[in-house]
Amino acid sequence: MKRWAGFFALCLAFGVAATAATMPPFKQVRIAVDGELDDIARGDFNRDKRDDIVMINSGAKTIRVVLGDNILGFARSSSRSFNYLGKLIVGVADFTGDGKLDLAVDSLYYKTYFALFPGTGTGTFQAPRLVNASGTRTTDFSHACVVDVNGDKKPDIAALLIDSYNYSAGVLGVFINKGGRFALTVVETTKYTCLAAGDVDGDRDQDLIVGDWSTDDLTVFLNQGKGTFVKGPVTRAGEVSSRLKAGYVNGDNRLDVVGSVGALGSGWCLLGTGKGTFVNKKSLPRYNDLAHGFVLADLNGDGKPDLVEPDLNEVTLLGGLGTGTFKFQRDLAPGLYFGRLERGAANMIGGDFNGDKKIDLAGYHWNGYNGRTPEMTDLVVFANGKPATACSISDLNVTELRYASGVIYFSGSFNFQNSAGDLRYAGSSVVTDNVHWEFKIELDFPYPLRDYVYGYRATGDYLNYPGLTSGTVSFNLTLPTTVFSTASAATTLADVALWDSHLVRSNILLED
Repeated sequence: MKRWAGFFALCLAFGVAATAATMPPFKQVRIAVDGELDDIARGDFNRDKRDDIVMINSGAKTIRVVLGDNILGFARSSSRSFNYLGKLIVGVADFTGDGKLDLAVDSLYYKTYFALFPGTGTGTFQAPRLVNASGTRTTDFSHACVVDVNGDKKPDIAALLIDSYNYSAGVLGVFINKGGRFALTVVETTKYTCLAAGDVDGDRDQDLIVGDWSTDDLTVFLNQGKGTFVKGPVTRAGEVSSRLKAGYVNGDNRLDVVGSVGALGSGWCLLGTGKGTFVNKKSLPRYNDLAHGFVLADLNGDGKPDLVEPDLNEVTLLGGLGTGTFKFQRDLAPGLYFGRLERGAANMIGGDFNGDKKIDLAGYHWNGYNGRTPEMTDLVVFANGKPATACSISDLNVTELRYASGVIYFSGSFNFQNSAGDLRYAGSSVVTDNVHWEFKIELDFPYPLRDYVYGYRATGDYLNYPGLTSGTVSFNLTLPTTVFSTASAATTLADVALWDSHLVRSNILLED
């Protein structure tokens, strides 16, 4: 009997090890940003032991920093204009060795690889130093990562470069840091589509991992100890795109990789062997397409890396099981559009923005279709462990609901109640369209006329309640239809729901 008890205890232990811990709540905080954002990154730019967020806007030529604080109010920020900013943040690190974080950004200067903006230690940056290209052609960065390739404790930059005149040609290179100046070492003159770095063979040197979508292979370039590389093992991944991250996923101290096939494809994880190859491909659940800036980090403190995926309609949390597999946990903010038309899904980052030792999340939600002038992007922060905002509505009072000659007249009121949040953008007075409500109206005409169902999303000044967690919404709407019948219709209201500024949907009243 004792033998069986031990056996059951062992099974239970394995069952616990393969179970993803429950994800903590995440409260959303939104910050309005003028114009579009091209990329974001995190770092403690003012040296207060809290991560801050840096954003670049290539069209407006601006770099903006939003400083973290204890309450995630994000009231402190700075913005400065620089010429010829590109659209990719190459890296954040103390490149100059003065104890202050600097920013490297892909540059649009002719014959310039990237621009290095030295940090001041206060959340701002100085004028850039240009890292110039040799020859007559310009190059674009497709991917980059900060990594110390020669072991001198100075952050270098590994990059995939594309010829601006011939996008079928590319270079895998390493920019060796010479105290804030850089020298390019070409590792291979081949175009690859994704890049990650880490110690794949256990010799404590940082190796490079690249992927090629045309062959669906992952290739390792083994570091020879001083920043020189030799082409090493090749692993057939099956499906490779532009999304790749390296990390210790299953706890065996061998570097693993997580990637995706791209649009409408399923994410995957490959486990490292410690010899430069990867095995045991494991697919991610729910047919997920890992976006450009997915996050691989331990969100719930169980020691197992989790995955966060910004998508075109939600932010998905996948809990790590510690075996290389991930389990769907839940969606953060369904309806949150993290897409950019020219770059696919937008970047997302993880960092401790309030100094509580928990990984928070941040990404940019493009509001290109919201009609705001000027066009704006919302920086969305998900605060780890903070009670999520909940919204409920009640006491719907309809004083008028009728159809007449192509127009629906709709008046009345309802009450709203928010918990753990209000209807305000963080650090901003922008409230022009931060709340909307949705509903359906059914028109039932006498036979033989056909019936109609119209769905509406209403916004307007009557929905602006900055700073309030509860109140009454009164409305008087004139709603167009495509029907111009003179017949009377029985008019029915259905599926009333409110969305607040944190993109949290309320309960639904009058379901079908």
